[in-house]
Amino acid sequence: MIQEGKKYKYIDKTGSTVINVKGKYPSEFSEGYASLQINEKWGYIDKTGKIAIEPKYDMAYSFTDGLALVSEGGREGFIDTDGNYVIKLTDKVDYASFRMVML
Repeated sequence: MIQEGKKYKYIDKTGSTVINVKGKYPSEFSEGYASLQINEKWGYIDKTGKIAIEPKYDMAYSFTDGLALVSEGGREGFIDTDGNYVIKLTDKVDYASFRMVML
């Protein structure tokens, strides 16, 4: 991924554009998804650049082991790659402890 001015794009090994990002602050791909901000909300795109999980979160983090930490309204929870909550929103998630349990 590279940034040109205020725009971002993903490129292949030859430097050719693969995806022109239609949002801000895209992350690197993890497990086939990248988070990005669109209209002040966060969601995910797939490797074709298509919106995979609608931007509705205040923050969205990378997927690890099929789950991603997201926040909405000051609460946090984990979603799966379909955008379904696996661990419902709580006031605060202890991500380090959760990760240890998942291992």
